[in-house]
Amino acid sequence: MRLWPNRATTTSWREAWGKLAGTGQPPLRTAAAVGLGLAIGFLPVMPFQTLLALAFAFAFRLNRVTVFLGTLIWQPFTAPFILAAEYGLGRWLIAAPAGASSGSLWQRWGWPLAVGAPLVAAACGAAGAALAYLILRRRSRQNASPSVMQEGGE
Repeated sequence: MRLWPNRATTTSWREAWGKLAGTGQPPLRTAAAVGLGLAIGFLPVMPFQTLLALAFAFAFRLNRVTVFLGTLIWQPFTAPFILAAEYGLGRWLIAAPAGASSGSLWQRWGWPLAVGAPLVAAACGAAGAALAYLILRRRSRQNASPSVMQEGGE
């Protein structure tokens, strides 16, 4: 029994990590992973974001690491701004008056968040996916086309 991994086990670890992470996918699938992670990261379901992200990543066979990293947009410094944007959009869409203090807690806070959060999440996820796709596609084209110096030009 070996205590230190040899070259064969190191290769199998790399293959296992590649399968888990979903590396080597085309730009469209990686961009979809970025968009899904961002969309879930913008939803105000903090304890369940990671579980949701990984469940969707496994279901759609996306890059799990990229989806997880997208959920990290929700941080203590960004959460108040995200919640303010979602609440403001929801309040604007349901035409709730700004100074309305009557009604239940759900009518004042829950309903505007329930309306605004999915819309902000979808918009930010779509924008992130589109930006990631453009960057990855441009990068893959640059890597695929040989440069003038490699062709022997001076």
